[in-house]
Amino acid sequence: MTKRILPLALLVLLNITQILAQPVSLPAFMVTADGKEDRSGLVLRLDLDLKSPGDQQYIRVSPGENVTGYIEYQMWSGSNNPSEIGQLILIYSWAAPQDYYTCVYSGGVGLYPGIERGDYFTFTAPERPGTYYLWAHKGAHYSCELDVQGVVHPSPNLAVGMIEVVPSQETTPQPAQPPACSSSQIELILLVLSVVIDLIIVVLLMYIIIIVK
Repeated sequence: MTKRILPLALLVLLNITQILAQPVSLPAFMVTADGKEDRSGLVLRLDLDLKSPGDQQYIRVSPGENVTGYIEYQMWSGSNNPSEIGQLILIYSWAAPQDYYTCVYSGGVGLYPGIERGDYFTFTAPERPGTYYLWAHKGAHYSCELDVQGVVHPSPNLAVGMIEVVPSQETTPQPAQPPACSSSQIELILLVLSVVIDLIIVVLLMYIIIIVK
């Protein structure tokens, strides 16, 4: 029994690690100011590399590189207000939302199904090498500047895009590989591993009790 349980636990842990190391699948909900899913806004498409075929939610860039992307989205009033003014704001893990963000849209959204549109956007990657996250935040203020003041970083699990900053000589185009896990992901993986180990111990104890009887 032990020989069967251990490989199964390792397989579960490996699958969890792979899931956490990638952006959320699209379409996906936008995020609220307090970092939760906003069910009145959807990201339909995201392409961070317009030169490559298909939609690239994960890219590798040089430090300080300017990136142009494209996003398609749908937004509507979350408070059933036909006159609601909404915003689509892209926020990044390398800076506080109030210090660096991209205002993609600010205007009327109406009742469901609201508006559906696509826009190009640009941002500058950080200078420090590492793996970073991009989130799509839906606001409901009069401007992006006002809305972003109360925004916090959501969980990496809600990120719609990932940016890996590497030294210039390492950015040669190549098949995208999932980047290494962040510290928050590692903590979650360790927690899951702890639960798996506890389950294994319980099963082993039950097995021992059965043998003793």
